[in-house]
Amino acid sequence: MIGKGKSISHGVAALEYDLAKEIDGQAAATEIARHELYGCTGAEMVQEMKPYFTDFPNVKNNCLRFEVSPSIEESSSFTDADWAELGNDFMQRMGLMNHQYIIIKHSGTESKKEQAHLHILANRISLSGELYRDNWIGKRATEAANAIAKERNFVQSQDIGKANKEEIKEVMNSVLKKMQGFDLTKFQEELGKLGFKVREARASTGKLNG
Repeated sequence: MIGKGKSISHGVAALEYDLAKEIDGQAAATEIARHELYGCTGAEMVQEMKPYFTDFPNVKNNCLRFEVSPSIEESSSFTDADWAELGNDFMQRMGLMNHQYIIIKHSGTESKKEQAHLHILANRISLSGELYRDNWIGKRATEAANAIAKERNFVQSQDIGKANKEEIKEVMNSVLKKMQGFDLTKFQEELGKLGFKVREARASTGKLNG
């Protein structure tokens, strides 16, 4: 099972993407659970988080985004209740049960239509007004997923290898489709809203290679 996490600044863009996920033109997103959020759209839910942001005006990355992905074999018999239990277990191990959050299941990816997984968006500030430290959050997300995997006899992330690159390709393609013309700065900005950082590969001459 794979667990990934990062702090992001554009919670609305990430949440709207998660809620609107489609595969072959069919809806692929299902809300599994939420905590202390009541809105219907990503914008409404992030708006509910904003009162907590005011105490930390200098904190840019005020939302947390996670992905939890067991293997197809491990999750093939999961009900929505099983997915909710998995997501809440992950959040508890991350120490985020006192935060606003929503858990969304994607039924698959473009390349692996049966690879169901969870996307979680959380307020980085707790309901009691404490800022969650995001130091090594990716590593901690991996450790939380590995702890759950060990407890459930799932395959741990280090046994799987690197996380599925196809998911990243899908996000990139989704951003590119919405652009009227390619602009590297805009491309980097839109991916940044979804929690991804684009690193340029340049030759010693300064030429952009990728």
